Amino acid sequence: MATPAPLEHESRLRGRSFWKLTLTAGLGVGICLIAFVVELERAVTGNGLSWIYVAEWPILGTFGAYMWWRLLHDEDGQVSRSDRVNERRQLNAASTLSSERLSTATEDPIN
Repeated sequence: MATPAPLEHESRLRGRSFWKLTLTAGLGVGICLIAFVVELERAVTGNGLSWIYVAEWPILGTFGAYMWWRLLHDEDGQVSRSDRVNERRQLNAASTLSSERLSTATEDPIN
């Protein structure tokens, strides 16, 4: 029997969240590109310090694009809804237990 082809990774964000992230990342990468061009022009005209920025802006832009990709496609960091509900229940139980211990410890021993 033939095994089915692996499913392609789908974006974990959809709709408005997808567009917000994509537009923000695009704006950030665009700013990095513009800054790179500005610093390159300054470096070519004799500003030696600008050569550092010529190397820095593409690195920052690449990191921004990488993070955009990871936020869209990373499934390892996702927490399922049931995990969040279980964690909330455990926190509530611990909080209730702590408040019960606190109330018994602070009761007036004379009464």
